[in-house]
Formats: sequence, structure tokens, C-alpha cells
Amino acid sequence: ALHNKRLGLEGKDKLSYRVIVAMTHQRLEWPKIPDDLKAEMVNEAGFIKLLETTKPGTVNPELIETLEGFNTWDEVHLNGGLLLKGDVHQLGLGKEMDDWFAARDEDVTARLTQQRSILSLFSNNPTRVHLSRGSKHVEANIPFGLSLNMHVVGEKRGRSVDWANVDRIFVSKPPAKWANHRIAEEE
Repeated sequence: ALHNKRLGLEGKDKLSYRVIVAMTHQRLEWPKIPDDLKAEMVNEAGFIKLLETTKPGTVNPELIETLEGFNTWDEVHLNGGLLLKGDVHQLGLGKEMDDWFAARDEDVTARLTQQRSILSLFSNNPTRVHLSRGSKHVEANIPFGLSLNMHVVGEKRGRSVDWANVDRIFVSKPPAKWANHRIAEEE
């Protein structure tokens, strides 16, 4: 529906689609299927049969552009294994780095190294970060107390995450302008 709306497609030009819910785990109990569910439900064998018998036709470049216009949750991996998923809004490393981050048109990754020696207690910059955005790379020492800002899925408010607690980060490319819910809400 969003693809049709984005391109202004109507009538016979509209993209037709099927919604399929595949229950692929052998031990998963099927829930009661709602009468108003506008989707097909299949088990693993039915899903494989569907893939084998469906002839998708030619590749639609406009549909690929629509699908690539969405982003995914960002991931902040913390020391100790905890993973935060949501949207990273700012790196919190100063205006220049936040501008670099905001200007991205592709994924951003970060790998951090924490000083572990007893002398690191006296260091002003105990954390080192390597940020990558495509072919652009930035290395920086992070002073104690700096935090990135993000919204974690399921939480009502944004939160600050101290860089000293971060192991690595994956931030997806920003959504296309038409897919950005914050921009759409403001208009």
C-alpha cells in the first residue's frame, strides 16, 4: 500500500501482493486464526511449497527502491552482552561528530576499545572508538562521561548510554524522506 501511495499508482498499475504468515518452528502451536486476518497462514512445508511454485516475474526496480527506503533498528552492544535496539539519534561526541553522523546516507559502525589497566582509573580518555561510514573512518579518544542518545524499543522516552559501557554499534542508514515517520508527523 505504501509503495502504491508513494508512486501514485492506481487501478491496474497498482502493485498486487499477498501477506503470508509462516509458522516455521515444528513445536510452535498455532494460535487461533482471527477471522478478519488478511493473510495466509502456512506451516514450514507449506511455505517451502509456496516458494517453489510461485513465479515472481521480473524484478521491479521501483519496488526495490521502496524497500531500500526503510531502515532497521539500530543496535548498541554493551559490555557484558546486553543489546539495545532502537534508534540512535546523536553520538554525543561534539557538534562536528554529530553533524558527520547526521549527514550519513549509509550504515555507521563503531568498535570500541576500553583501557583495562589499573592506571586507566586515572585516564581522562579511557575509551577509544573507531567509527566507519562507508569509506570514511574516524578514530577518537572519548573522555569519561560522554553518552550517545537513543530511543530504545519499548521505552517511552529516549535515554543516554554512556560510551564507557558500549562494546560496538551498528546504526542503519537513515530512511528515505518519504519513509521517515518523524518527518511525516511534523508535516
